[in-house]
Amino acid sequence: MQAEEWTPLLSTYSSPGYSSERIHYFLARGLSHADRGDFELRHEEADLQTLWIPFDELVAAVLAGRVADGPVVQAVLAHEVARRRTP
Repeated sequence: MQAEEWTPLLSTYSSPGYSSERIHYFLARGLSHADRGDFELRHEEADLQTLWIPFDELVAAVLAGRVADGPVVQAVLAHEVARRRTP
């Protein structure tokens, strides 16, 4: 996918005290399919599934514990807070 607009959400350390790796989260808008070039889907990425879920349903799934991947949870909750603060 490619996006027309990228808005920063937050940055966090993936494992403070152990690693200096920092993850930067963005909200991508104006999505469209992008050419993969010569990239071939192999290994774990070959089985990844792409689907669209209404954002409110995603927030509910995070809060219910049905979505528990740390980076996804952080990005979803950061966007939800930002959404509520923006008039």
